Amino acid sequence: MKFNFKQNLLLIASIFGIAATANKITITNKNNPSINNNIDNNLIKRKNFTKNIIASPQGDVNLNTKKSNTWLNHSEFTPTGIFVLNNITELNIFCPKTEDNVYAVIGQWGSYKSLGGEEITPIKISLKPNQITKITNWSSLTNGMLYISNQSEKNYLEVLITVKDGIKIPTFNVNETTPQAFNEQLNLGWTPFVELVGKNVFATLQYDLAYDLWSNNLAAINKINQVINMWDCSYEISNHVSGLSLNGSGLTKKYHNMIHITNPDHSTAWNVYAYATNYRITFPYDSGAGFHLFTNPIVDQWGLWHEIGHTYQNLDYMFDGFQEVTVNINAFFIQEEFGFRNRMFERSETIWAIKNYINSTNPNKYIEELDVWGRLGLFLQLHMGYGKEFFPKLNQEYRRLSSLEKPKNNNEKYQTFIKLTSKIVNRNLMPFFKKWGVDIDFETKQIIQKYPLLRTDIWNNIFDNHIEEKTIIDYKL
Repeated sequence: MKFNFKQNLLLIASIFGIAATANKITITNKNNPSINNNIDNNLIKRKNFTKNIIASPQGDVNLNTKKSNTWLNHSEFTPTGIFVLNNITELNIFCPKTEDNVYAVIGQWGSYKSLGGEEITPIKISLKPNQITKITNWSSLTNGMLYISNQSEKNYLEVLITVKDGIKIPTFNVNETTPQAFNEQLNLGWTPFVELVGKNVFATLQYDLAYDLWSNNLAAINKINQVINMWDCSYEISNHVSGLSLNGSGLTKKYHNMIHITNPDHSTAWNVYAYATNYRITFPYDSGAGFHLFTNPIVDQWGLWHEIGHTYQNLDYMFDGFQEVTVNINAFFIQEEFGFRNRMFERSETIWAIKNYINSTNPNKYIEELDVWGRLGLFLQLHMGYGKEFFPKLNQEYRRLSSLEKPKNNNEKYQTFIKLTSKIVNRNLMPFFKKWGVDIDFETKQIIQKYPLLRTDIWNNIFDNHIEEKTIIDYKL
């Protein structure tokens, strides 16, 4: 599949101006004195309104992930751009008649000072079909964003939401919102969040971050559209790596669960820069990761591609110690599709380590002697030797496996990987895996010996300048 995404994307500027914070007052939720929400005096225009939301079909997200044979659930949310306060906001939601479950979801992933500093899991409220569902006092602890979860697999629903004493937050819709309109929304006053909404990815950001980045800076706002388009393209490329498509069927079908980017105050107890987990990828406020999503140029968005990659990882060949290895198959694939040089080719120490390891005649060498970048070389060499369709076809082949055929332990993962890679390239890859110090058991040898023997030394890719136009290619799938 040929992608031309880079033709329409410009590099993001590295520096944005920092503006002063808007004046705020505090409204206290009387039933929850610990939760104070800073609401600007100018929000009267945002408090009471009616909004139509097209809730796209999301299906059962857990089942969708299982069918895709990927690691982490994407989101089941359709964003609304509406923030609600428990015991203050009144919601009246009309949902068309449907045989599928449709929910209002209230809350936010992560912990935020504006939500009391506690991490509160979003709550689901079932919507009544073909009638108005009135929602007040939904939880004694939950203030947060309102989302719609349409668990149909094919039915788009137009949901009518009437809001009293809620907050319409600043929202940027890709290819729709103008810089002037978004700037006006930001300058109406402080809100807890701002949302950026693409076709495949949406972000819920803290207002203070958005204000610092964009208030009265039309040049910076003008780049938001390019950033969101890059997110959407990264999603589509990641689908391709997994052999999936939104227009596919059977083994190739990707259900359109969006990727949700969140921006809580802090990272988890791991104290990491950014991370991925079920339902969202997270770029914390205090690590600067959320800021760098917009201040780093596209070429420096490896962190985003890496976290997206975690959601698509195939557990069947995530060998022990490879969680931070196979994730980067997606990352380097995206990097190449945007027209940038593969990051591995710039890592001289890694290239040196891979060359020494491959050329070692130690019969007991083991791939985990290499660091996570060195181990990535095994997967990159297969990609280089057989082209951009290698991993899509491999991931499709894994989805053909029955539950009985799926690998149950680390050794079975290696043996299955050897068998399936040899199958899809129609080569006996034993020489390649021997170079990488991967043990091949008797049963696997018997199975792969029926294929023609590998005759090109693809294990010499990456080092000795075997990159790009000098790549050693067996053939392209």
